[in-house]
Amino acid sequence: TSIGKAFVESFFKFGEDLANFAKKLFEPFFQKSSPEAYTHLLSTADLAEAAFQETIKEPVGLAKALWNLGSRLIYPYWYGTLIPYVIRGAVKAFGDVEIELEPSIVGSKLGSGKIKIKVSELADAFVKGLEQFVSAFATGVMFGIANNFMVNVQHLYIPRVVAYYDMLLYKLLEPILKQEIEKGAKINMFVKAVTESQLITYARRVIAFVKPEDRAKAIEQSLATISAHLKLYGLPKWYIDYLTQHPEQFSVPFEDRFGKPRKIFLSPIFELPTHSEMARMTQRDVLPGVDVMKRLGWIRGWNEDLTTLIYLLTFKYPSFEKLWQFYMRALSGMLWFRAPSVAKQLFSEEAEEIGAGKPVDPLTIQEKLTSREAVEALETAINVYFKWLEYSNFSWFTENTKMYGIDVGRRVVGPLGGWTADSWIRADVAAAIPTKIDMRWMSRYGIFMYMAKRFEQAGVTFETPSPLVKALPRMLEARAGSKIEVELQWFSRLLQATGLHPAWVPIVTVAENIMVISDEMTLLRTGWLNLFKEGLVNLSTVERVLSGLFTVSYKVGYWDVDEKRWKTGYINLPVRWLPHERRLLEIRMAIDRVLDIYREFYRSIMRGITAYVLEPKEAKEIVKSWFVLANNLFKETMSAITGREVELVFDESYWNLMEVAYEKQREIESRVRTRYLMQRVAGWLLYRILYGYVKPEHVDLIVSVFKKHAFLSTYEENFLREVMKNLLGIASREYIPTPYTLATFAEYMVISEDIINKVFEELRVPEEFRPLYRTYIQVRPFKSDYKSLLSTAVRALRYGAITEDDWKTMLEEAKRYGFTDAEISIINRRASLEVAIDRVKEVLKERIPSPSTMGVLAEYITLPMELVDKTLREYRVAEEWIPYWKYYIIVKPVKSDFKSLLSTARRALRYGAIAEEEWKKLLDQAKDFGFTDVEVTILSRIADLELLIERSKERIPSPSTLATLAEYIVIPREMIEKALVEYRIAEEWRSYWIRYILVKPLKSDYRSLIYTAIRAFKYGVIDQTKLDEILRQALQFGFTETEIRIIRFRAELEQAIEVARELQREYIPSLGTIASMA
Repeated sequence: TSIGKAFVESFFKFGEDLANFAKKLFEPFFQKSSPEAYTHLLSTADLAEAAFQETIKEPVGLAKALWNLGSRLIYPYWYGTLIPYVIRGAVKAFGDVEIELEPSIVGSKLGSGKIKIKVSELADAFVKGLEQFVSAFATGVMFGIANNFMVNVQHLYIPRVVAYYDMLLYKLLEPILKQEIEKGAKINMFVKAVTESQLITYARRVIAFVKPEDRAKAIEQSLATISAHLKLYGLPKWYIDYLTQHPEQFSVPFEDRFGKPRKIFLSPIFELPTHSEMARMTQRDVLPGVDVMKRLGWIRGWNEDLTTLIYLLTFKYPSFEKLWQFYMRALSGMLWFRAPSVAKQLFSEEAEEIGAGKPVDPLTIQEKLTSREAVEALETAINVYFKWLEYSNFSWFTENTKMYGIDVGRRVVGPLGGWTADSWIRADVAAAIPTKIDMRWMSRYGIFMYMAKRFEQAGVTFETPSPLVKALPRMLEARAGSKIEVELQWFSRLLQATGLHPAWVPIVTVAENIMVISDEMTLLRTGWLNLFKEGLVNLSTVERVLSGLFTVSYKVGYWDVDEKRWKTGYINLPVRWLPHERRLLEIRMAIDRVLDIYREFYRSIMRGITAYVLEPKEAKEIVKSWFVLANNLFKETMSAITGREVELVFDESYWNLMEVAYEKQREIESRVRTRYLMQRVAGWLLYRILYGYVKPEHVDLIVSVFKKHAFLSTYEENFLREVMKNLLGIASREYIPTPYTLATFAEYMVISEDIINKVFEELRVPEEFRPLYRTYIQVRPFKSDYKSLLSTAVRALRYGAITEDDWKTMLEEAKRYGFTDAEISIINRRASLEVAIDRVKEVLKERIPSPSTMGVLAEYITLPMELVDKTLREYRVAEEWIPYWKYYIIVKPVKSDFKSLLSTARRALRYGAIAEEEWKKLLDQAKDFGFTDVEVTILSRIADLELLIERSKERIPSPSTLATLAEYIVIPREMIEKALVEYRIAEEWRSYWIRYILVKPLKSDYRSLIYTAIRAFKYGVIDQTKLDEILRQALQFGFTETEIRIIRFRAELEQAIEVARELQREYIPSLGTIASMA
């Protein structure tokens, strides 16, 4: 082997020398054609890399770059393939040379064996292998380089290839895709194929965005397009037919709940609802039944049973609360729903379809609940439901249950005999027990006292209680203990239906019934206590009545949980009030007994002091003598109520303080009364000052008298003096006539132009309105007269006394007296109609006056009654109307005059010229002159109102004004009451107005006091007791309980905020403080 190895090495060396010889032979040519590559002639790989780098530097197209690269790689690959051919030529030149080799294996000779090798054969084999490798390698490298170049520019030539074959595609594929082409399939040349999912998406989009009338054609074209592409992909025909089958042929038809035919397409192009959607659609009858859902279920891979189970899984169970409510109502007999026959049939058919039970309506179940077995069946159904609501029906504890090594199971199961299921825990705690409010009322009416007594009689103690549902029958009585009996069994049933604990149902039944009469009990209690307070009954009688006047027997029902049925019993409860409640109320009445008398007595004494009727010392002795009697009664009463003596103590220091205060108060009130009298006098004087009855020099004298006796301040004195002087005679300007008054005057006298202008100046009439008023004043005296003249002219025209020309001349003159063209036109038309009527009457009948005309004639002449009768009969007036016409003809001439008389009398009454009796006599006579009772009543009411208006000018202050005056002066109560009577304030409202007038001056001041007290409470200046005392006194100043509660709450918040600020405040000086300190 060593000889062979040396031979091979020398052989390769020989080949390399030959290659170098060839290299030198072709070197001038290669150097000339590619000098850059020539400088890197280290190996074939180096030559190829140099050629590649040189080519990519040139800015030329793809084809030229490939040509240049190939040209540069000719020499390297030629150099690589030349060596084998040179070796092969050299061997052939030497001929068949043989060599002998004696190989050795692991250092030992093989013996005498030798191997003869022909060098030509060895070289030929070597050269063939090297030739094939280099040739294949060169070809692969060239293809790889070309492919890498082409990948980057394929998008430049692929569109041209696609466009070229796109024009030929239908001709090439027509034999294969004839049917699809006829259906409008879209087929184009492609390089990259569209996937099946993309084809399906394409079809969905196309179908969605076409008009409804074109949708069938769009579906057919889309399916044809998908079929053509799948055939080009070479998919099986059965699969292509499956994907492209027309949806109408591959669908599930059905009718929805509106009776409208529907279809669900099963083709893969169309989506199918999910399992939950199918179940909900079936549940809500969007799909008509479970059979349709089963057919769709097969497509999802479900058998019919699995489809049914998924359908059942979508239903919701009634909540625990609703189940409990149903159970309670069933026990109470409150189930009522009877299902309609159609609904029963529908529900039964669905139950048969899915293999479920046919439903029974609740009323039927209620009718079956007549035995223990039926009730237990109901409870069993409810308990089974609990598991379906995910509550356990088993116990979580056994004797082997351990936690952290502790035998909790044995400790629970042993003493208790086991543990309950979660569903039974829910059932037990679902029963409601009385709330705090219920317990409050039960305590309030002594029901707990009654329970304690009954349980004690039955041997049930509080320390060793038995289950309340078992103790309840022992508390109830078998028969009524009173003639006053209240039937409440159905109340108990209804209460049980709400879910109340069965043991508490009878007790709460009674409590709720007593609440119905709580107002009446309060009235009764207040009545007895008022009798005691007023001394009409003694203390022992009140105590005996309030501790139990009589007993009421309440017949109640309760549910026996063991026997599963309703039972009846009695609660014989006395009508009474709690012992401590009675004592507190009696104490209050004992206090009120003394306090009410003292309050009235004390007020009388104080009024006597302030009105200078009593002296303070005298008043003190009177009070002391009364105090001895009051104290004896109070001490005796309190001892009987509480067993302890409580005495009243006359506080000398308080009375001395009060005596000083009232000494000052009587002086102040004396001045206030003087001020009030001054106000009345001032009001009376101001009225006369306004009208100029007081001379200017008297004003100063009047004001000085007011200041001396009414204690006016300088400011008030100056105010009164200035007001009086400025008001002096100001009302006299009211006697200047207005333009309207001037117009009225002009009807009776001549008003000069100067007077008119002077009035305009005094009343400051704007210039633009003066011509209008001036014309009005000048025309008004004549217009009515001219209107009468025109009326007479109309009559004259009717009777032919004037001509048409005369009439037209008068109409033209009417414009001078303020008549407009429209008025003249109307009057002219009226005249024409009147003439026309007269002409018709002249033709139709003789000139006999009508009944209405006789009424007019009667105003000027006296008509004999026989002539009136004759005329009425000529006009064929009905008999029943003749008396009314005759009365009208008699009354008409005098009624207007009597009406004027009444108007004048009304003015006379208003100004006091006649008495009310004379006015009433005139009203009584009015009926004789055609006035009806309604007219007489209206006239009387007008007179009353005018009289009230005149009286109101006496300036009696209104209630609101009284309240304002009370803020500055003291107004006696009798004056307030008199003003309210004058203003006709209803009796029930007077007390409110009086309180408002008395309280208003003080409320704002007391409100300021309250806010000051809040600040004092906030900073700890006063305590809670003092604040409560101030707030209690606020009731006397118009504050309500609600306002006081809000104010108290605000005070507490203010104090809490201040405390919080103190706690959170850090005593670190601010920058400004530091600067000040520096």
